[in-house]
Amino acid sequence: MLHGHGDDAYQFTHPISANFSSNVWAGGSPEGLKAHLFEKWDAVHRYPEVTGESLQALLAEHHGVAPEQVLVTNGAVEAIYLIAQRFRNARTLIFTPAFSEYEDACRLHSHDLQFASHEAFSNETFSLPPETKLCFICNPNNPTGQLHPREKLARLFEANPNTHFVTDEAFTEFTADPNASLAPLLRRYPNLTLLRSMTKIFAVPGLRLGYALASAEQIAALSSHKQPWTVNALAIEAGKYLIERLPETLPDVAGLLRRAAAFKAALQTVPGLSVSESAVHFFLCELKIGRAADLKKHLAETHGLLVRDASNFRGCRAGHFRLATLSDAENARLINALQAWIQTCS
Repeated sequence: MLHGHGDDAYQFTHPISANFSSNVWAGGSPEGLKAHLFEKWDAVHRYPEVTGESLQALLAEHHGVAPEQVLVTNGAVEAIYLIAQRFRNARTLIFTPAFSEYEDACRLHSHDLQFASHEAFSNETFSLPPETKLCFICNPNNPTGQLHPREKLARLFEANPNTHFVTDEAFTEFTADPNASLAPLLRRYPNLTLLRSMTKIFAVPGLRLGYALASAEQIAALSSHKQPWTVNALAIEAGKYLIERLPETLPDVAGLLRRAAAFKAALQTVPGLSVSESAVHFFLCELKIGRAADLKKHLAETHGLLVRDASNFRGCRAGHFRLATLSDAENARLINALQAWIQTCS
């Protein structure tokens, strides 16, 4: 999907002063990164490493795996499309609502698509459709923020050794759960691939940087479909800077989650609005009256506030929209504007 994602402020002529549509860390990139990239500017005069080998080695050390188990990509989206190509024509299950690129990538490569809700997976009697070869699950989920326990997912992998599971962990760092990541399960389950994003938590989505973790065999298979030089030289340098300086480069997620809890509590008092349970800093909301598309247009043009119309997520309805947590003052502005708009629709 080329259009219809969040963070589309460029499509509005009215200036956007608070962007709730993006679930990227809103506090800016880590201190020192910009200066570091200027210092490394001469790297753009040469071709970058073909597969980002120096960053690959650092990521492998960080996760305690072999370099052959890491594939550096142009955002997690590149990995999604490589996986869909690798499993071309497969019977594939996607847990919904979900990031649209799973479905788009699979349709491009002629998958036989099946869909199941996260609520269905929460049922103890859930089982995969017969002959499922590939399964995508985002955990924590986008757009709902729901987090499935590691133990529950491990049971799913164990029970289905002939299915390859792709777990998108783009938002793992935004949870308070120290066991949110499935990286420790990689040794046990060769049928598992993890997708990781470096753009969300470090606030550098314009650099396009992510990676996949999997067995060496799986990474080799994905690499056979990969184009050379897809990750540019400055993105590689940024990735190394961020990983080498952990945990100092990580933002104050605990503070963000405290603000998120207060934001959610305030949203739940707004009449005519329902708010999803979430383990992260963003929420899926639903209007009981009115359309999210109309709300988005009104908030952007009247108040300079941008929300994510979520009605185009499979499994969502016309009233669904997603909000990410910003500052307390910005959150209050959004709630006041939202209440006023809902009152005009009642």
